[in-house]
Amino acid sequence: MRARKYSWSPQIAANPTPYGYTWSLLLFIVPIVVIAFWLVPQEQVKIPKKAFWWTIGILVPLGCGLDFFFAARFFDFPNGDATLKIGAPALGKPVPIEEYIFYLTGFIAVLLIYVWLDEFWLAAYNVPDYRGESKMIPRLLQFHPSSAIVGALLIVAAVVYKKMFSPTPEGFPGYFALLVFGGLVPAASFFPTARRFINWRAFNLTFFFILLVSLLWEATLAVPYGWWAFQPKQMIGVSIGAWAGLPIEEVFAPRDFERQNDRYIEIARAAGVELARRVLERAELRPADIDLVVSVSCTGLMIPAVDAYVADALGMGPRLARLPITESGCAGGVVALARAGDFLAAHPDRCALVIALEFASLTFQRWDRSATNVVSTAIFGDGGAAVVLAGRDHPRARGAGFARLAAAESVFFAGTTHLMGFRLRNPGLQIVLDRELAPFVRREVAAAVKSFLQPRGLRRDDVTRWVLHPGGRRIIEVMSDRLGLSAEDLAPTEAVLAEHGNMSSVTVLFVLDEILRTRRPRPGERGVLGAFGPGFGAEFALLQFL
Repeated sequence: MRARKYSWSPQIAANPTPYGYTWSLLLFIVPIVVIAFWLVPQEQVKIPKKAFWWTIGILVPLGCGLDFFFAARFFDFPNGDATLKIGAPALGKPVPIEEYIFYLTGFIAVLLIYVWLDEFWLAAYNVPDYRGESKMIPRLLQFHPSSAIVGALLIVAAVVYKKMFSPTPEGFPGYFALLVFGGLVPAASFFPTARRFINWRAFNLTFFFILLVSLLWEATLAVPYGWWAFQPKQMIGVSIGAWAGLPIEEVFAPRDFERQNDRYIEIARAAGVELARRVLERAELRPADIDLVVSVSCTGLMIPAVDAYVADALGMGPRLARLPITESGCAGGVVALARAGDFLAAHPDRCALVIALEFASLTFQRWDRSATNVVSTAIFGDGGAAVVLAGRDHPRARGAGFARLAAAESVFFAGTTHLMGFRLRNPGLQIVLDRELAPFVRREVAAAVKSFLQPRGLRRDDVTRWVLHPGGRRIIEVMSDRLGLSAEDLAPTEAVLAEHGNMSSVTVLFVLDEILRTRRPRPGERGVLGAFGPGFGAEFALLQFL
């Protein structure tokens, strides 16, 4: 069977924000109305109308042209509910009409703010004699080599970074190159002429306004709520983490289990539907093509499970099997893949969807002063992942895929129920991590891996990719020592722990995604997925990469 994966993190917020993108345009419309129809008349500011509208007439078509020609290459618009659902023409696929309205209102707002600052608040710093200064200009077009050199260096630096350091080295930083080209070509052509007319204080304050609006609009609202998204292959690979997770006040506020769990249900339902929709699109499957949904989570409770809400929202069924897995902890991702594999072995002409969702931040207990609670708070994170698997006789199995699930196995260690888990307390779930956990893993992990590989005619050296759950720094060190793994073997595990933390059942799927994106295995290479979970138990799966 062939698997596709898409990862989710708190950057995709739960609230679908109906008409959010549409309403957000008020960030530009309100300044336009206030400045143009109130402040300008009240303060008798004279706007050079001809120059103003000439500028708008140039900038707006350029901005709209970006979307018309490049939207399909650079952007996605995953949250249709945030718009009026009116498609505007663009090459490849329509874009929300809000995109073109944004360019119109955005450019007008920015120009009005600059003119208002230049002509009123900071008039002492503007050019007193425009006509006199203009007569001193020998010609309008004057080449500015520094701008051209800076632009070329920026694009070269972006390409080098993407190919050598970016987590997504595939592709070309086309969006950045287009922005540099669009900004520095005019600068290289007109800067020597224009700079004597610029009120630099007004310019800097206008730029500051744009920066603040961008932080509020894009980083805090648009990207987290899916109003638009960026295609990684066309980006440099440097991102600003949007602060769309729980507010710090919410984390530390006293609350009971009911409030915590209601929050869990709210987020899980929205994230589960979004994950499933996206992974099915990438797998080029319809919701009706799915025959089994396996959902796994241990950081909250809901009945019916999240798979029912996903199936209902996407129109799956009616002949749909569902398997919620709720108490496997960090091993849940491997467990879910294994159970989906069992189903497809019995029904090789069918498809399965695995969804893993964990929100460990909701399990923080402010009253618990123990080292266990503090450490788990530091290393645990929120996230979600989805995988589509197709049976060997399904038509989709003949298409492009990432890996074949060759085998899976569970190991149960008797007398170890105390090592890991949750206690259900009135305030919520309290983490249990026994101090003997790492020493136990050190004693057992080598033998457990050997007992998994040996019956399949494999040795440690036959495995070239290790997709291991990063339980924490000590666990990674134990696996490195006892399994003889190099820093390169564990680099994907280390990267996921550093970037996302321990996301319980989700984490091993993130590690798999890290390997597929940044260290794509050659066809025929073997990989082992491994994770430990409450019980205490170990879960293993054998992959053959395609």
